[in-house]
Amino acid sequence: MNTQLGLPTEAPPPDNLLDLLLGTVEGPLLKLPILRAGIELQVWAKIAEGCQTASEIASAAGADSSGMRRLLDALTVIKLLEKDASVYRLPDWAEYYLLPGKPAYLGNFVLEWLAWEGHGQLAEAIRTGQHPITPDVTRAESVGHFIPFYAVRALAPRRYIKTI
Repeated sequence: MNTQLGLPTEAPPPDNLLDLLLGTVEGPLLKLPILRAGIELQVWAKIAEGCQTASEIASAAGADSSGMRRLLDALTVIKLLEKDASVYRLPDWAEYYLLPGKPAYLGNFVLEWLAWEGHGQLAEAIRTGQHPITPDVTRAESVGHFIPFYAVRALAPRRYIKTI
């Protein structure tokens, strides 16, 4: 994990995270709630702060140790964490995209994207013409959620120019 200030010229790709958000239907529907729980409980931040075991991470997050172990193991299976014996570690790319405060942090974007409560109101929004659907990208506060998502392309422009 890069501990130096600033980012290298080209950040590692967040392929695992983007595959969850934009991949096939069957994969994300099973995995996205796990990702959402990890972000809400700030799992990656707790590990970056030095918590290494499920009980340490659970204690720091104010969560049940058994439930946290299951979540961490699930995050490991979907390659959003790494595990050696009972010690959990961040994949190198996670430092860029899953640690709050980093310029390319995608956690807020992911939480906006996974706001199931708003998605469940789509039919009602169409019926009434109201806008209860999240994310409401018309709010000024929402801009900060999306900038890191697009910054990924700015950090590694050669990789994305090839796809055009």
